[in-house]
Amino acid sequence: GARGGRAKALRRGAAAVAPPAVLLVLLAGFLPSYYGKEKMYYTPPEETALVTRTLDNAPDGSLILSTSGSFPQALHRYDRLEHWFFAEQELPENERMLKDPARYLADGIPPGTRTYVVLTRTQDIYTAGEGLLPAGGFETLRTELSASPLFRTVESHAYGVVLEYRPAARETTTR
Repeated sequence: GARGGRAKALRRGAAAVAPPAVLLVLLAGFLPSYYGKEKMYYTPPEETALVTRTLDNAPDGSLILSTSGSFPQALHRYDRLEHWFFAEQELPENERMLKDPARYLADGIPPGTRTYVVLTRTQDIYTAGEGLLPAGGFETLRTELSASPLFRTVESHAYGVVLEYRPAARETTTR
């Protein structure tokens, strides 16, 4: 009898400890996969101000280019502006785009369209987190477009860069 009572007590003890232990293991597995994602959803006020200022100043009918629609105010004035989220495609196509991003984007801009490129810190985090661009791809994009005669820097700081497409420069460059 004493041995059977001890076995029952052990089973009861295990039954009491098992559910919290399982929950603890599940939580431990969840936290590393979730940790860091909050960075993807935090937007500094300076970044929001940059985007709002840019979209407010863009003439009606302008085309706004960005890697994705995942940034603050992305659709601000959506009824008056067009959008092209050019990195929301398969990685191989984005790798081709990164070989000559200025030409790639210029080839997709309809003639006579006032166009602005908005690249933000949040887009950088999003495109990396979602695997849309290879490692270093966002910085390559920012650097190449900023250096291209096809685009003029309107504003640039740690929170993002705004570039204006210069179609006149396109006509003076050779293909």
